[in-house]
Amino acid sequence: MLPTPSTVRRVSAPGSPAGRVPIVGAELRQAIRSLAGSDSTLTALSLTERGVGDGDLRALAEVLAHNRSLVTLDLRCNRIGASGAQVLAGALAQNVCLKELSLGDNQIGVGGTQALVEALAQNRCLISLDLWRNQIGDSGAQVLGGALMRNKYLVRLNLCKNQIGTIGTQALAGALAQNRCLAELDLSYNQIDSSGAQALAGALRWNGCLTSLNLGGNQIGTSGMQGLAGALALNRGLTRLCLWNNQIDAIGAQAMAWALARNRCLNWLSLKENQIGDGGAQALANGLAQNSCLKELNLGDNEIGDSGAQALATVVARRHSLSKLVLWHNEIAAGGAQKLAEALMQNRCLAELNLSDNQIDDSGAQALAKALEDNGCLTRLDLSGNRISAGGAQISIDSLLRCNRLAARPEYFAAWRSLRG
Repeated sequence: MLPTPSTVRRVSAPGSPAGRVPIVGAELRQAIRSLAGSDSTLTALSLTERGVGDGDLRALAEVLAHNRSLVTLDLRCNRIGASGAQVLAGALAQNVCLKELSLGDNQIGVGGTQALVEALAQNRCLISLDLWRNQIGDSGAQVLGGALMRNKYLVRLNLCKNQIGTIGTQALAGALAQNRCLAELDLSYNQIDSSGAQALAGALRWNGCLTSLNLGGNQIGTSGMQGLAGALALNRGLTRLCLWNNQIDAIGAQAMAWALARNRCLNWLSLKENQIGDGGAQALANGLAQNSCLKELNLGDNEIGDSGAQALATVVARRHSLSKLVLWHNEIAAGGAQKLAEALMQNRCLAELNLSDNQIDDSGAQALAKALEDNGCLTRLDLSGNRISAGGAQISIDSLLRCNRLAARPEYFAAWRSLRG
């Protein structure tokens, strides 16, 4: 039984998400009417994975056109196509309350995107639009680019997994050069190469509003990284940048290091799943030595060994802005762990250090344990998946227990007890 509209504040449609039970046709239309009538106080409605199709959206559109309470609508993972998006767009043109719309993992395509863009030209309320995995392609991205040049309200846009290539990226970049509202843009898992990255770099030189950009899972490569680095040296708005899995090597890391030495805004950076190696890690360490803004750095799965870890340890010891460092799935052994341990004895800022899935043995674990007796800031340390024996782990735990002030901090011991040989 659905709750009455007079009492509900937030609701999901009935049915088990785990079982993906669809509610369609008359049942869905009745649920929408009962929950979002003219006297409704409903603020959020989730219809994810419910088999909602184009025909079912007509009832929802009738409600949305006049509704004055619904703020969030989630329609992800359904069967909505271009015609359904057009019906929904008609309602959005009249709606004055909806702020967040999620249409991820449907099939709205270029036609549906065009309809939504036309609705946005009239809508002054929507601030978040999620269109991931909707077969938008370059043509849809061009349509959205034109809309972003004019729109003054949209703050978040998710275009992940939409087969967007160079042409679409260039259109979006052209819009970003003029847009002064969009703060978060997700372009991960598309087909963006170095040319697309260069176009985005050109926009970032002028745009000071975008704070978060996700380009993970593309193919920007070294030359694309070099272009972005030039923009980052000048940009004064971006605080979060995702570049994981982008075929970036040591030369690309050197370009990023150059940018970090000059950037005064970025505080979160992910370069995981690239191939920067020890040379790239050393270059980044040199750049970070001149940077006082970056707080979180992810270099997981980057072929970094002891010499790269030693360079990063120097940064940990001397710079006190970094609060999280991720080095999982690299090639760090006892020598690198020893240098990081020495750095932790001097550091008073780092709160999280992830060294899982490396080649650290008992001696490296014991060095880190000894360092933690003097370090009062680290709250999370992950050493799982290394070469630490059960005996070595126990010696390390005993070393930590000797420091009484750690008795009230069980998060230390949870990490150490998870060690496996």
